[in-house]
Amino acid sequence: IEIIFLNPKKSDMRNKFLLVVLFTLTISYSAFSQQPRAILKAGVNLANVSITDNGNIDDANMLTSFQVGLVGDIHVTSLLFFQPGLVFTGKGSKIEIGRPSENLYMKQTSNPFYIEVPANLVVKLPFNNESHFFVGAGPYGAIGIAGKAKSDANVLGFTSQSEHNIE
Repeated sequence: IEIIFLNPKKSDMRNKFLLVVLFTLTISYSAFSQQPRAILKAGVNLANVSITDNGNIDDANMLTSFQVGLVGDIHVTSLLFFQPGLVFTGKGSKIEIGRPSENLYMKQTSNPFYIEVPANLVVKLPFNNESHFFVGAGPYGAIGIAGKAKSDANVLGFTSQSEHNIE
């Protein structure tokens, strides 16, 4: 489940989002008697989007971004853990038609940044004395906070470039 707020009253939505974050973290840390721990989460996001002239998906152009944040690890049962978190993540897409040297070329890149609040249930199965195999799933809420969008085009010798901030 993804919740994206698209409301012109940004300050009201951000205040509500922060209240939801605080409420979620407060409940998750007080609902269980065992001591929770925080885990630093960092990783790479890889997005692939590409379309042909007729609108079909073609060979993908990879757009690389990142994610970083804190995730809780709260013991529920011997194998089950609750992992709420707060993560800053970059997402986006990149579409490229033609080649820069051709008379018909277009490249558009969108790199939005989000604050996400995941609430995952994770099952950790013992693999050996020091390792676990784990699998988890759960909903998350997200709000877009910034980003950049770029566009380059060459049509019959006429070129254009634009770049703007995503608010």
